[in-house]
Amino acid sequence: MPKFHKLVRDKIPEIIASKGQTAITTKLHTEEYLVELKRKMLEEWDEYLQTTDVASALEELADLLEVSHSRISKNAWSIAANSRNFA
Repeated sequence: MPKFHKLVRDKIPEIIASKGQTAITTKLHTEEYLVELKRKMLEEWDEYLQTTDVASALEELADLLEVSHSRISKNAWSIAANSRNFA
């Protein structure tokens, strides 16, 4: 069985179980989770930089946004209160 050391999202363990396989997961402590969120953000940024078409770029930007929201919500920060007006 392959091993993946990644953050889990999108109900991946349930999807794996529906295929008759088993996903072994671990709940991370806060500091570990924050480190993994940073790694995930770097991974998604790298994937975004490698895109060659608009659809792929938008998909990777959406992934970056999702990771950003996870990080922000972990500290109960408000996106609206901490964002700048770039318009």
